[in-house]
Amino acid sequence: MKNIIKKNQLMSYFILAFAWSWGCWAWLIFSTPADALLAGELPPTFFIFALLGGIGPTLSGFVIALITNGKKGAQETVSGLKKIKLPIGWYALSLLTVPALVAIQALLHFLTGRAITYNVTGVMLVMGFIWPLFSSFGEEIGWRGFAQPKMQKRLGVLSTSLILGLIWGLWHLPADYIAYSAYGWLFIPIFILLGPITLTAHSVIMTFLYNKTNGSLVLMILYHFTITMTGILSPSFAYSSQTDDLLKTTISVSVICIAALLVVIFSKMMRKNALLGMVNNA
Repeated sequence: MKNIIKKNQLMSYFILAFAWSWGCWAWLIFSTPADALLAGELPPTFFIFALLGGIGPTLSGFVIALITNGKKGAQETVSGLKKIKLPIGWYALSLLTVPALVAIQALLHFLTGRAITYNVTGVMLVMGFIWPLFSSFGEEIGWRGFAQPKMQKRLGVLSTSLILGLIWGLWHLPADYIAYSAYGWLFIPIFILLGPITLTAHSVIMTFLYNKTNGSLVLMILYHFTITMTGILSPSFAYSSQTDDLLKTTISVSVICIAALLVVIFSKMMRKNALLGMVNNA
C-alpha cells in the first residue's frame, strides 16, 4: 500500500481529502434542515463537523507527505509558510483583490437597480474573522502546499491552476448543498457558478501570486481568508425570486472570471507555462 501511494501521490492525496471531508459533511447533509444555514439556526454539532470536514485538504497533505517522504515531506509541505519577506505590494494584492472584486460586484448590482443592504450582527462579525482562519489554514497547506508544486512539475502553471481550481470547486459540493439545498433544482447552476467556476477563477489569480512570490503559502492563506471573509460579511443584494438570484450570482461570478482572464492575458509567466504544459503533455 505504501508503494502504491508513493507512485500515485496526487491521486492518493485527492482521494483522501475528498473521503475525509465528504465523510464529515455527509452527516450534516441529512441532519441539517434545508433552510437552516440561510436562517442562521444551527446547533453546535454543525460547526464541529463542518470544521472537521474543512481541514481535510491540509490533513490529507500531511498524511500523504509523511507516508511518502517522512518528516522531510511534511516539512516541504509547510515550507511556503517561511516565505514571508516579500514586498508589501504582494501582501496588498493578496488582501485587497477579493474585496475590490466584491466592490465592483456591488457597483454592478447597484447599477442594475438592486437594493444593497448591509446588516452584520455581532455573531456574524466574529464568524467573519474566525471561520476564515480555519478554512484558509485547513485547505491551503494542502491545496497549495502539497498539491500545487507537484502538479506544476507535470502540467505547467496554467493547467495546474485550472485543474486544481476545478477540483477545489468540486470538493465544496456537500458544503454548498447544505447551504443552497433550499433552492431546489436551481442548486445545480448555483453550485456550478459558486463552486467550480468561481474557485477555478480564484485559483488562476492565486497561482499567479504563488509563483510570483516563489511559493509563498502565507499569501495563499491571506487570499483564501478574504474569500471566506467577504462571503460572510459582504453586503446583500435584494432579489425578487430564486431565478433572479441566479442572475445576480452570474453577474458576480463574471467579475471574478474576467479578473482571472486578465491575469492570464497580461502575465507572460502564465502564458509561457501554458505552452510548456502543453508540450510536456504531448
